[in-house]
Amino acid sequence: MKLLKLIAILLLILMLPGCNDDDDIVLNEDLVFGYSHEIKIPPFKYLTTQGDSVFIRGDISFNSDIIDTVPATPTLSWEKVESEIVCAAIFKSRINVENNSIINDTSDIVWIWHSGLPGGENGLVEFGYGTKKYDPESPESDNEPEPLEQGQVYYWAVWAWDNSGIEVKFSSRELRFVVR
Repeated sequence: MKLLKLIAILLLILMLPGCNDDDDIVLNEDLVFGYSHEIKIPPFKYLTTQGDSVFIRGDISFNSDIIDTVPATPTLSWEKVESEIVCAAIFKSRINVENNSIINDTSDIVWIWHSGLPGGENGLVEFGYGTKKYDPESPESDNEPEPLEQGQVYYWAVWAWDNSGIEVKFSSRELRFVVR
């Protein structure tokens, strides 16, 4: 009798699908990194240091003709992800990814934040907590971000690696805004 119960339990275990988080990752061409879990960017509102109210439409602006308007030093927000290695970046042109790597010219990146920097947090970062492009030739150089150019359209996204830092596991859509 015990042997029959053991066999029944083993058969049940073999018939159930695995519960691995990676099993449900399917191609989502709307995300910057297509084979990843989605980082949602819900609509959010914040106050600038001058007291102006800014509304970002988040994911609802994806594929819309309406572009969010932000100050030259915007705040970015997204739903926190279960990763220790997170990055958000602002580009001058659309973000291009091939083979799970960003292939844009590095001069396209005008601002970047990652979870290794002292300010900001997974889910919310103010512009001043980010940095301009890091120059490995002169690591002591001033990396304080410069305000974004008025009238310019920019593209931004958030992504995160697995905790080993090897594979991008989470990604947002590419969103855009114009600086007022």
